[in-house]
Amino acid sequence: MTTKTVDDSDQRVLRTTARDFFEKYSDESAVRSAMETDEGFDQALWSRMADELGLQGLLVPDRFGGNELGFVQLQIVMEEMGRALVCAPFLSSAVLAVSALLASGDDERCAELLPNIADWIRLFNALEMLVIVVTNQRGIGRGIMTEEQLHAIHSELQDHLGKTHDVAFDDIYYCPDLDSNSPRRKPAPGMLLEAAKKWDIDLASSWMSGDSLSDVAAGKAAGTHTAFLVTRHSTDLPANTVILDRLEGLLEYL
Repeated sequence: MTTKTVDDSDQRVLRTTARDFFEKYSDESAVRSAMETDEGFDQALWSRMADELGLQGLLVPDRFGGNELGFVQLQIVMEEMGRALVCAPFLSSAVLAVSALLASGDDERCAELLPNIADWIRLFNALEMLVIVVTNQRGIGRGIMTEEQLHAIHSELQDHLGKTHDVAFDDIYYCPDLDSNSPRRKPAPGMLLEAAKKWDIDLASSWMSGDSLSDVAAGKAAGTHTAFLVTRHSTDLPANTVILDRLEGLLEYL
């Protein structure tokens, strides 16, 4: 498996960012509470690790939407998790499972599990619906990745979808802002409003779907219908929102 070259300064940024993150969200009381749950870890923290830092995709290649970093960076993250006594299934899922899947050499299976999004893009396109991604990317603001690297990831994703499945997202919007009060950063509706203006979208007839509460909040703030995709890491369910266990289920409401 090839990985990106990351210099010492990038490693220091990663260590500092991870340390600050875990000190903020995983103090001693939080660790003790997580250990007493049936799951044995803090599901909210696990989701936040993915949403804000993308740590679960550390070893996943660019072409499957990950960060494609290496084992040096992995060691840094795991050292900081150990330092903060973080309870999370990081080794079993983000390291062992990903490594085993990639080692299989089965790109089709990788595309399906990391994940394969082509089928539902095709379904919505068949209904003449635009499929647009809006994503928070605070990792850019924290210096974990550059905008150029994110553009490369998006380009590779679009190329893979186009060449392999003859589909693609109509557009991708991202917010690198660190400020939680940014008008563009979900749960604020800024990115949705930008897309509506560019693509002449009737927001009242549109849907915002996602697996985080901030996705639903952004959709409501923009005036769209909303759908919440339940995952194994979901803890709270939003009110007045369609609840789905798979995205294709949204077709029943269109």
